[in-house]
Amino acid sequence: MLLQLSFGLLFVPCRLAPAAPFEAAEPKEELRVEIEGLGGVIESYLPTGDLKKNVLSILSIEGAGNAGNLTESRIRELHAAAPEEIRTALQPYGFYKPVITPALARAPDGTFVARYAIDPGPPLRYESVTFTIDGEGADLFKPLVDDSVLRPGAIVNHADYELAKKVVQDEAGERGYVRAAFTVHRVEVDLEAYVARAVLHLETGRAYRFGKVRFQQDFLDEAVIRGYVTWTEGDPLKLSELLKMQEALANSPYFSRVEVEMRVEEAVGTGSHRVPVDVTLLPSKRQKYLFGAGYGTDTGFRGNVGVELRRLNRKGHHASAEARVSDLEKSISARFLIPGRYPRTDFLALMVAYADLTPTTSKSRTFLSGPTYSWSAGRWLPTISLLFQRDTFTVGLDSGTTNLLTPEFTLTRVVADDRIETTNGHRLRFETRGSVNGVLSSASFFQVKAAGKLIRTLGAGFRVLGRAELGVTATSEFRELPPRMRHFTGGALSVRGFAYESLGGRDEAGNVIGGRFLRVASVEVDKKVLDRWGGFRAAVFADTGNASIDFGGNLETGVGVGLRWRSPIGLVRGDVAWAVSQPGSPIKLHLNIGPDL
Repeated sequence: MLLQLSFGLLFVPCRLAPAAPFEAAEPKEELRVEIEGLGGVIESYLPTGDLKKNVLSILSIEGAGNAGNLTESRIRELHAAAPEEIRTALQPYGFYKPVITPALARAPDGTFVARYAIDPGPPLRYESVTFTIDGEGADLFKPLVDDSVLRPGAIVNHADYELAKKVVQDEAGERGYVRAAFTVHRVEVDLEAYVARAVLHLETGRAYRFGKVRFQQDFLDEAVIRGYVTWTEGDPLKLSELLKMQEALANSPYFSRVEVEMRVEEAVGTGSHRVPVDVTLLPSKRQKYLFGAGYGTDTGFRGNVGVELRRLNRKGHHASAEARVSDLEKSISARFLIPGRYPRTDFLALMVAYADLTPTTSKSRTFLSGPTYSWSAGRWLPTISLLFQRDTFTVGLDSGTTNLLTPEFTLTRVVADDRIETTNGHRLRFETRGSVNGVLSSASFFQVKAAGKLIRTLGAGFRVLGRAELGVTATSEFRELPPRMRHFTGGALSVRGFAYESLGGRDEAGNVIGGRFLRVASVEVDKKVLDRWGGFRAAVFADTGNASIDFGGNLETGVGVGLRWRSPIGLVRGDVAWAVSQPGSPIKLHLNIGPDL
């Protein structure tokens, strides 16, 4: 028997057989579905559980059982249809000769149990793979064909087949062959010989280049919008660059809708290799109002209200203002932003802010203002600032009013597959700032700080999260510095088991007053324990660190366990930590909401 297949989606949606006529006299029954036999040697070349998930996704009896409201006659009808559905579910993974032993019986508690023992049999393999590419760019794609997962002897897996096609098509889009298409793509299955033959033929067509970018809008100067274009006319056409531009425009404050269209037919019609790109932009609302509320053990209950003025003029200037209130903070701030040459990453911000801060170790009232300029350098985001701040503060026995004019430079890099719940990624941040006594400043200091976090996923759903933070402040006037320029540690995002900013050097009376040196390190291991309701992870961790006035000093250590929940409002972390470096190992609960990176 010879079958010709056209592969599609890997997971088949659950389908329910037509409902039987309602019989009022027949009672409703409880049902449980059990699958046996899909494991062992299969797991050596398939992700654990994939076969079982696909079987359950297509089984009508499973879907109907979850919905409830089943009669005995309906259960038996669905049970009779199950073996054929299981065969269909196994084929995407290359199993075309399964042996299925169905059984239906009542358990002692009266529940019907539908059990299916499945021996998937041997996997179907490719006897031959004919993968040819013709056209202008044929030689460019030969390495992809040579490295393809489709090769004689490979198991017939529908996902691998579609992936092999996608890899070639994606590469075609990145090399300007936007009209490349498979003229032949089929898999022939010979069930008698139990082998398969794949035949694929790609016609590349011609390579195209970027033509003119034509923006359809009338509310911003075109010079502002052209800063979102990352190529010049005549460059090789890359679909990834189009997607990058579309995403950057959509994430900007200016637009509510972004449509990007390649006009390949115009390039063909004129005999040109250059493809015009039309970008249609609809404006967003000029104002956006923000309201928020939350709770964290470091800050207590907190709330914020803000406004964004998204388009102040045709040059793309925009502004924002925000007020925050919590147990530790009362603040208000405003920013005026001027886009640079590349507004997706470059902007000048003029900022003014006032904050009344009252953590357990200090009190301060701070006025802060000045310009900040940010831009992109590859994957790094540099920022330079010139900030003036005036602080009236009390820290232990230290108090006073300090003026500081501080040039600042920060360098940030974040690489992550998902900023909220990261599978693999890292964050790096470097900061340096300082002031000179007499230059609009009442103290001299120079400060350098580095922080990093690394997340890696291991087998069986485990993640390892490591972070470290180091800081050094060079000054002979440490006790003239306000709390913002001193190092403290402790809290949900620092050394758990200790209260927020409760660790640091001490004055003569034993009060925590912060330090010139900062050292923090942490390691955490977590594992997904539940997929429902957004997903939960259980974690164990150990943190250590301190801030000290002089180099060295004791490190405080906390260890604990935690639970992470990916909620609709972000990643919620609940931790119970023991301060094991303290007498009696006091216990502290930490609650925090925020992304992994």
